[in-house]
Amino acid sequence: MNLKSLKIFLTVILIYVILFEFIFPSNKIFPSFSVIWLSTVELFDKYNFLMNLISTLSGVYISVLVNYLLIKILFHYFQKYQSDQMSNSSDSNVFRFLTFIPFFLISIIVVLWLPEFILTKYIVAVLVFFPFTLNELLTQKGNDSSEYFDFYKSLGLKDTTITNKILFKLKEPEYFYSQLKNHSLIWSVVLIVEFLQQQEGIGNILRIAFKYQDISITFTIAFIISLTIYFLHFGFGKLYNKIYFWK
Repeated sequence: MNLKSLKIFLTVILIYVILFEFIFPSNKIFPSFSVIWLSTVELFDKYNFLMNLISTLSGVYISVLVNYLLIKILFHYFQKYQSDQMSNSSDSNVFRFLTFIPFFLISIIVVLWLPEFILTKYIVAVLVFFPFTLNELLTQKGNDSSEYFDFYKSLGLKDTTITNKILFKLKEPEYFYSQLKNHSLIWSVVLIVEFLQQQEGIGNILRIAFKYQDISITFTIAFIISLTIYFLHFGFGKLYNKIYFWK
């Protein structure tokens, strides 16, 4: 976060405090800063917020890792079918169709199938983002893939070596860039599953707050989670640019 962004952030916080702590302290829409502070203390004292946050974080980022490993394992299979007509192939069409299924419906169906399974949120996240990410990688073919393949093939390298060690590495930045673009959406999927499943995670705390119509707890969670996603996104973006500077 640069100095300008920090100034804007602090200015917004100051305006919020002035408006809802002093000018409009009693309203049913935005809680005052003091209420948010008390709600934050309550989250850690009564709702075991830290452990629930860790559970949600694991649901988000373990799912990203599993997606990566699945795509890496299957990349050679899909790379074999990549050609000028790839966008019209049945494989590509299937994955493109799956991306149109609303993730909320996928979440409900899987939770109904596996209501008490501890890995349900991981399964849903993978089911939602694996077809989406793979479809992006297939449609962003890259014009030089066949040239790279032919060149390294002429050097005597095996097909699997070329695909996994070279071509996949060329696609790897696209995968992680896709995860950065959909960072908030991945969080949304995991939170929805936790909300529906009523198991450990921030989504379950939101369900309790919704049940009792606790606007202050809900608003406080939204504020904390938004800050968490923002700073993580900023950090991952810096890391991405440092690792894939050549891209």
